[in-house]
Amino acid sequence: MAEKTVGTRIQEIREVMGWSQRELARLAGMNVSEISRLESGERPATEGQIIKLADSLRVDRATLLEG
Repeated sequence: MAEKTVGTRIQEIREVMGWSQRELARLAGMNVSEISRLESGERPATEGQIIKLADSLRVDRATLLEG
């Protein structure tokens, strides 16, 4: 079984929360295109983005970073 990427984990948690990419972007103070690129794996997440997203998704940062 393939290990999940940071983007996949962000997307899964966001969907469990029932949020659109637009909603998560608003809560995290980010642009929707940033969320889209992170979830698709087009761009790696920066430390600052991980912090914002973990706080917005109400999870520990390690949850986003670990497989």
